Amino acid sequence: MNSLALADSTSFKLLYKAKLYGLGFQSTINTFFTPLVYSGNIYSYKTEKNFEKLKRVKSWNNSYQFDILSRFENKIYEFKETHSYAKGYKIKWETPKNISAPRVYAGWCYFFDLRFSYKPNNINNSLYYYLNNQAGFYTCVDYRPFSGKYYIKYQFLMPLLGVYSSSEYSSGLPYVAQEKEASIIEMFSIGSLNINYQFISTLSFDYFFNYKSFKKTLRFEWEVQAQTFKNNNLLYSGICNTFRIGYLFNTTDYVREKEK
Repeated sequence: MNSLALADSTSFKLLYKAKLYGLGFQSTINTFFTPLVYSGNIYSYKTEKNFEKLKRVKSWNNSYQFDILSRFENKIYEFKETHSYAKGYKIKWETPKNISAPRVYAGWCYFFDLRFSYKPNNINNSLYYYLNNQAGFYTCVDYRPFSGKYYIKYQFLMPLLGVYSSSEYSSGLPYVAQEKEASIIEMFSIGSLNINYQFISTLSFDYFFNYKSFKKTLRFEWEVQAQTFKNNNLLYSGICNTFRIGYLFNTTDYVREKEK
């Protein structure tokens, strides 16, 4: 085996890069402000890079989200930034070699989540924040026909254990910034699924078409993110439904070769 073939078999290959824009809706409870449910619209921008190597996949996702939530005349404005890295290993299962079957991967993920919430007319403090650093479970199922014009992919991320930081009581600043004798350890909490439950479920559909002798790809995506975040005797709970559409910058044509 020559050095070029060896490098190709041992390094990850970039499959595609995606840029997606979307709209959605969200319902939220944030006891820092109020125990009542606020609902509203989501405006989202997301980038994704997907890599493959033999029986492994890895994915980078970055999303930025702006929310406008309301209840009667009151409003809450939110900015959320999410970054995730996931790596999956192919699960082997018997399928006929002449049939294009779905592929299943399972592995682990790293999840970073930062949110700022602002309620202009709040009585105590108008600014709330939380920060998550978590590791967890990742699974992916994709389907690519041997020949065709589409690609279907489902991803599921569930952070399980992490380090959290958030506002305390009626203050929008970290605890360490207020108390002279406080240590930075008191600013954070370490927790598990029993404390903070959340998941991200994403279903995407890619459609390929030719334009001026070039192959183009459009992606349609539906993402559901649910979260229950408890820290500093406060609760942030919400569920988001986001629909995105975007363009993929392909480095492959997605056409699978039949296994010999």
